[in-house]
Amino acid sequence: MSHPKSLPSSLLDGALRLATTPSVLRLAADPRVARALVGLATLGSRVEDTLRDAGRMTLARLDLVTRSEIVELEQKLERLERQLKEVQS
Repeated sequence: MSHPKSLPSSLLDGALRLATTPSVLRLAADPRVARALVGLATLGSRVEDTLRDAGRMTLARLDLVTRSEIVELEQKLERLERQLKEVQS
C-alpha cells in the first residue's frame, strides 16, 4: 500500500513539471518576462520603503518624533553627559 504524498510535496512536483514545459521555458527566456520577475522580486522592498516614507511624513506633519530621531537624541545626550563629566573632573 503506497502512502499519499504530502500537499507541499505534490505542489512542488507539479511546479517542477510545469517549469520544464516548452511554453514555460520559452516564457522564461523572454527578456520582458525576466524584467517583470525582477520587478516583482523588488516590489516588497519598494512598498516597504514607500510606507516607511509615508509614515515619516505623517509623523512630521503631526509634529511627532520618529524612532531614529529618539535614538539620535539619546546618543547626543550620552555625548553631552560624557563631556560634562570631563569638564567637572
